[in-house]
Amino acid sequence: MIILTIGFGVARGEPEVPQNLTATFEQPAFILVDVPRNLTLSGAAAIELTVLPRIVDETTPYLVEVYLTKDTQWREDLLSDKTLLGTYGFFPPAQEGKRRKFVVAAPANLAELVATGEDTISLVVQIVPVNPRTTLNHSSLTVLEVTVVE
Repeated sequence: MIILTIGFGVARGEPEVPQNLTATFEQPAFILVDVPRNLTLSGAAAIELTVLPRIVDETTPYLVEVYLTKDTQWREDLLSDKTLLGTYGFFPPAQEGKRRKFVVAAPANLAELVATGEDTISLVVQIVPVNPRTTLNHSSLTVLEVTVVE
């Protein structure tokens, strides 16, 4: 059962995706996801992300980390207060302009958040090199859609 779908500018014909929805080698993407009040969460919940690699440095593969944060606004030290929801990689390797879907676990306390009246969760999507001894110098990834599924 699909509970929530958030679609962004690309599907609506807007020429540019807002900058904060694109994770680059310099800055993560920050996404506010609306959570409906009628969310039951009777089963296990997950977050499905549809992403679009914009720039792919084939010499430096990367992983995508998805975090929950308590912040509702972007700030430079945002990653200091975060909870890792999941990490995924591309196999076959990421290709520029080719959409992919990935699933990570929803926050364990999502039902509690909904019960207390929370209507938004904040996610941070960050790209990191597979090999921690290398650096990403060109890669970027845009988050096109976020769906909470049960």
